Amino acid sequence: MQAQSAAGAQAGLLELPLHEAQAMLLPCADRQAETEAVAQWLRNLLDSGVEGPIGIVVPDLAGLRHDIERVFDEVLTPAAVTDLNKAIQRPFNISLGTALADLPMAHSALNLLFLLQGYSPLGRWSQLLLSPFISGVDAELAARAQLDARLRRHGEAKLSLRQVLYWADRENNEGDDAPLQQLLQMLTALREQFASLPRSQSAADWSEQLQAMLQIVGWPGERELDSEGFQTGQAWKMLLAKFGSLGQILPALTFNEA
Repeated sequence: MQAQSAAGAQAGLLELPLHEAQAMLLPCADRQAETEAVAQWLRNLLDSGVEGPIGIVVPDLAGLRHDIERVFDEVLTPAAVTDLNKAIQRPFNISLGTALADLPMAHSALNLLFLLQGYSPLGRWSQLLLSPFISGVDAELAARAQLDARLRRHGEAKLSLRQVLYWADRENNEGDDAPLQQLLQMLTALREQFASLPRSQSAADWSEQLQAMLQIVGWPGERELDSEGFQTGQAWKMLLAKFGSLGQILPALTFNEA
């Protein structure tokens, strides 16, 4: 609050009204028994026709996510356990029990932005070329894998966007058709967009520019998102919005700082 006030923003405390609620304490032998009790409680609520969202707060959700999902499947959607080949619509969602940066879809976005900073390890370029979260991967996967193999044979530990474009263009021109046309177009547009950016700007402007650069490569891809992918996308939008709001208290930032 002090930093906001010093920057000229108005800051204050908001008092929220209190609501009466009933609390119940249920002793359980261990975490497994506790998880099973919660799942059965949910099963009883659903069977009784209770409507509306039901929220469950779990300390250390990241560490318990897999156990919770397994028990909830057994109690709430047993078909998910007995029929592995059938797509089951679960009545529950586990909201981002792992760090956003560790989720594949968000990690791919961060990786792409990292690659624009300069020379990057070959492994990061491999992640981009084979990523399902950029456009054209289904149509060009084989050609992109060949490009990845060519970069590895070339032997450079770190590569820049300019170098990757050079080798992609050579790979593309040596065939009878243009198997990497979409990748070349995206990376060329990305390089031009990045080159046109100001050296520094506000967090709000960077928030818009970062999303624009992701859109150039078609992030988060052409495949239909599942529940986790949709939640990841929403969390990413909220993250960029929060970052953009820091423009009220932060000075202008360079790309690397952003």
